[in-house]
Amino acid sequence: MTDASPSVDPRDLRVSDTEREHVVNLLQRAIGRGLIDLDEFTERTDIAYNAMTRGQLNVVLADLPGLVHSGAPRPARPAW
Repeated sequence: MTDASPSVDPRDLRVSDTEREHVVNLLQRAIGRGLIDLDEFTERTDIAYNAMTRGQLNVVLADLPGLVHSGAPRPARPAW
């Protein structure tokens, strides 16, 4: 018997307003650490508030070290 339900990529899961707010709070931390400037914060905040999926939401944090959206799936670690 095969499973008829399709596998859903975690990046395609929808996000809530609470998750969007959490990411905006992380972006505020990034300003405080000097990782992004106010213009970049504004751009990333707009993207975060308009994000419908985790993949779209996590894009705004992907290049910021030490800032992680806890609801996001973790990338696989290289097998070194």
